[in-house]
Amino acid sequence: MTQERLTFLLQQVQMGQATPAERTELDVWYDQFENRPSLTDQLDTQARQALEEKMLNQMQSRIDPIEPEEETPVVPLRRSWRRIAAGVVAVLALATLWFYVSRNAPATSEASVPMLVQKTGYGQTRTFTLPDGSEVTLNGNSSLSYPQQWTGNREVQLTGEAYFKVVHTKDHRRFSVVTADNFRVNVLGTQFTVSRRKAKTRVVLNEGKVQCLINEKAQADSIVLKPGQLVESARIPENYTLKQVDASLYSAWKDHKLILRNTSLKELTEVLEDTYGYRVNVEKASLLDRRMSGSLPTNDVNVLLEGIAEACKVSIRQEEGRIYLTDQSR
Repeated sequence: MTQERLTFLLQQVQMGQATPAERTELDVWYDQFENRPSLTDQLDTQARQALEEKMLNQMQSRIDPIEPEEETPVVPLRRSWRRIAAGVVAVLALATLWFYVSRNAPATSEASVPMLVQKTGYGQTRTFTLPDGSEVTLNGNSSLSYPQQWTGNREVQLTGEAYFKVVHTKDHRRFSVVTADNFRVNVLGTQFTVSRRKAKTRVVLNEGKVQCLINEKAQADSIVLKPGQLVESARIPENYTLKQVDASLYSAWKDHKLILRNTSLKELTEVLEDTYGYRVNVEKASLLDRRMSGSLPTNDVNVLLEGIAEACKVSIRQEEGRIYLTDQSR
């Protein structure tokens, strides 16, 4: 019997829809079970306990009544014990296989719920509301995916950068933001920015409290942020940076502003590449050390480039998706 066929028969029995022929087919398989290798050898203690509970619940229905003692005092007893043993084996087979099927069957919760994806192009921002009423603003060149509706804890997958205003539900359901590098942010209700650009992930907390799990699959550090704190990890997740910052600087983009405080030209070129999709070429590396402070608009890239050029004393030339930076003082 194939695994698919056996799974189907077990599901039919479990739903109470098995026909007499299907039950007979399962009985034939049970009769042959004693010659099969054990299916429980690789189960852990918890799994075995689950099987024992299933066996106790179903034992009476699988064991034939013992024959009256007056017929033969010895032979019927042996037959009965054989039947008991056969019943135990059959129940164990059913319980083991059903445990395996249940554990490996596709989830019927969020996994089967249609997924929604929100995206922005280069230089765009977009604000929308999630199924629970939470509000998200996506920065340019970003995407967020989430179920059409949540049946349990709330989880979203982020690529790029987003600002979250998370509502607190009456049943205290956790809200999680997960990035491609297994960086997870857990919250109940708060406002914060998450950025996943290239090989660097950053979380900045504006209000409330969040828990950051750095490299969740490796069970690395868990950090609880307070308002105004920033945590950032790069190629080696465990080597993270935690510091106090002005959180408003990191979320100003949602209001179409780029606020700079002694910001290097290198940091500005990263914004041009990640948010606007340019490839930046610099005449000489020393230019990247130049710094500027002030505020620039982000919804007009030409004005943004003019501001960078003036403040950093560089010439900027655009050509087919590329930006060339040269020293104005030449």
